[in-house]
Amino acid sequence: MKMKTTQKQSYPQMNKILNCTKIRINNHIHSLRLLIAVILVMTSHSANANMHASPFEFHFNATGIYQNPYEKGIDDDTNISADLYGRYYGSGYTLNAHIEANSTPREKGMASAISQSNADARTALSSNNKGRLQISEFFLSTGLTNSTVFHIGLLDSTAFFDSSNISNNENTQFIASDFVNNPVIDFPDYSLAGIIEHRFSNTNITKLMISSTNGLADNPSRDYSSLFEINDDKKGIFSILESKWQSGREFFEVGVWSHNGAHQALDNATQTNLKNYGAYLTAGTGFGAQSFELRSGYANEKVSTATGFASIAYELSMRRWVFGTAYGYTKISKYITGRKHSVQEVEVYGRRMIGRKFSITPSIQYFKNPLHDTNIVPNISDEIWAANVRFNIEF
Repeated sequence: MKMKTTQKQSYPQMNKILNCTKIRINNHIHSLRLLIAVILVMTSHSANANMHASPFEFHFNATGIYQNPYEKGIDDDTNISADLYGRYYGSGYTLNAHIEANSTPREKGMASAISQSNADARTALSSNNKGRLQISEFFLSTGLTNSTVFHIGLLDSTAFFDSSNISNNENTQFIASDFVNNPVIDFPDYSLAGIIEHRFSNTNITKLMISSTNGLADNPSRDYSSLFEINDDKKGIFSILESKWQSGREFFEVGVWSHNGAHQALDNATQTNLKNYGAYLTAGTGFGAQSFELRSGYANEKVSTATGFASIAYELSMRRWVFGTAYGYTKISKYITGRKHSVQEVEVYGRRMIGRKFSITPSIQYFKNPLHDTNIVPNISDEIWAANVRFNIEF
């Protein structure tokens, strides 16, 4: 015992390293447990579905993303996620479920310091920011007429609105959140909502959604009971209307939205009951192995830090490789105190398929004047580079 005590006092730096390593190992073990739990659920149900003609349908994917930022004060980061989607086809209706798991993000990691760098991180966290397994969606879909469908329940609004072909999936396309969904739209997290879709013609479909402004992660407790709390003065109604025209690979969509939950004015802390609203547009085309897309949007600059956005994305699809690049520009509100610089970002990736189910995607990100969490990193460089690699499996 004395010898061990003497060693411990003689090598404080070694003990510090060992303790940090132990913490990181425990975090990864916890993440793997979440992933294994989801896989077990998926495989057990899939086996039953294959043995019998079943109305059940399942889809599973798991993603791991490693980010290495070239910035002092921001740590390299590894995030793991898993998603199990299930459907039950009834007579005239469909039940949809989505079970999701996320690893615990590093406190000073890239995904925590610059959240826009990784859309796949921090999507299933507890109130103390620990990764967890959760039911993210559970909703009913039913056809009202041959051209009208109604969805109601706990759902992800970004799965129905602001969609695109080449910049809408962080598991296989770009990982930066601004290249997955328009950053100026004040979307709630997984929330109680109703959506009605109507097809006016072979080329046009129009959607309307009414939901709570506060989804699962928007409430401090991040529990399901908070979704039903309607007496909170800060909560309100989020509504969005979108119309999309598509013919072949060419599409054009335009939408307007309103978030009437309480917002504080950026330049006046005494004004706490303002509303947010905005509009957006997405268009795309393609020919041969190439695809192009444009995004733009606007939000109320009195309450929204990001008040304007525009981006362009390009994809080249080959037999085993898919290459993508995108540029985004975010205008910062003139009413925000101190900061006035706009945000610019670039991402380039190359996705390589290995077999039919697995892919590996190295990528490079560049950020100029990125929005960042000052509680994690008080000051950062004006320009930040990051080298990343993503692993994905789905079936």
